[in-house]
Amino acid sequence: MTTLRRRLMSRAADIACSAVPRRRPSPARLAGARIVAHRGNTEAAYPARENTLAAFDACLALGVFGIEFDVQWTADGVPVVTHDAVLAPGGEALAGLGFEALRARSDIPSLADVVDRFGSALHLMIELKSQTFDDDREPALAAVLAPLEAGRDYHLLCLDPSLLGKLKRFPRTALIAVAETNTREIVEQALALDLGGVAGHYVLLNRRIRRRLAARDMRVGVGMVPNTRVLRRELALGADFIFTDRAAPLVRALARWRAGRGGIL
Repeated sequence: MTTLRRRLMSRAADIACSAVPRRRPSPARLAGARIVAHRGNTEAAYPARENTLAAFDACLALGVFGIEFDVQWTADGVPVVTHDAVLAPGGEALAGLGFEALRARSDIPSLADVVDRFGSALHLMIELKSQTFDDDREPALAAVLAPLEAGRDYHLLCLDPSLLGKLKRFPRTALIAVAETNTREIVEQALALDLGGVAGHYVLLNRRIRRRLAARDMRVGVGMVPNTRVLRRELALGADFIFTDRAAPLVRALARWRAGRGGIL
């Protein structure tokens, strides 16, 4: 499926689900709400570039539960926080640059920078890219994350469940497989590997799938939640993690609902 078609389908789902009025979730659901800012995105009022320390600072100030970000690797094996494997605007591969050379040319943070600055304050949802990750990377990744507790302080995510299944230094409960439009396939792989959960589009993770995951005590992450009506839907369905590019209005809505303001919306 093309990227354009996925976007159109996602947009259609957002429109349909947003048209349905939703009641304020129960106090228990509100207390357990976990908003995760995708790549550190909050909303247009926060202009910081995604996957940067400035973006994560904005998330911390906002009071989100966690941040999602991507990890790539430099030529000398340093994990860095960026979505793309190339350095803009020239398109030079990160894999061809040592970390010090990258630091001199870019503000891309290392994973250690993020752990040191936010590891005790924000839950880290760390997406591994299967194209740039191999078995030799795991010791370095584990060393950087050693000050934190897997599952409590961070989860590791990947579009390729088989990569997660190969990890030896992290508990399965801290590993989450990510689905695009191949939700059923990813769910079956995650179940077979006994991973900690599955994340995917909120519509494609239907009630039947969620019941199967719950029966195995596996977590459910849903994205990308666009507004408060869809947020209410997902809280009512018991989603464990709410991924969004618009964290600010969702966090503010949670504050209102927890204070008892806002009925049906």
